[in-house]
Amino acid sequence: MKPFATTLAFALSCTAISVPASAQDTSAPTIAAVEPERLAIAERIVAVSLPPAEREEKMHEMLQAVTGQITAAIPLDDVEDEGLRAILREYLADIPEALRPTVSAFLPKQMNAMTHAYARLFTKAELEDTLAFARRPSGSAFLSKSIDIMSDPEVAAANTGYMRDVMALNQEMAGNLQARIAQYMAKNTDAMSRP
Repeated sequence: MKPFATTLAFALSCTAISVPASAQDTSAPTIAAVEPERLAIAERIVAVSLPPAEREEKMHEMLQAVTGQITAAIPLDDVEDEGLRAILREYLADIPEALRPTVSAFLPKQMNAMTHAYARLFTKAELEDTLAFARRPSGSAFLSKSIDIMSDPEVAAANTGYMRDVMALNQEMAGNLQARIAQYMAKNTDAMSRP
């Protein structure tokens, strides 16, 4: 049960931070200014890629897909107690809805940041080419459906396998970390009393 608990704790932390992690405010890096012309083109590309009226729902659908993949990677069947297993399944199923307010607050900031990043990363000519592609029916469909790829069964299977591997590695790393901390604490008994 202990390896399962470690795996579950890791998986839950990944699920809870999977989207907002990039929204966390870390020390502000120096950000180069963007050219207004490039920014205007980038804004149109982002609007086609993820139309404002669809953003929250698309993100919610992606969260549901990713949470489902993480849930599939967690060995919930190893939990012998049926009631505990049901609580864990319900908790995991509730994550996308619980994250909705956070995602709602996060999305405008993320879209703004992405727009500025595109304007910094790509030349005006590259942005114009991309916008021309985005304005064509096939380009618009490709860009607006890109987020849906997370729900594709083959992508989901690949992600679930990856998550299982990461959880197994996490168990090994957590065991090593616990051993190192225990060894350190044995040698530095005053460490717990330090502020």
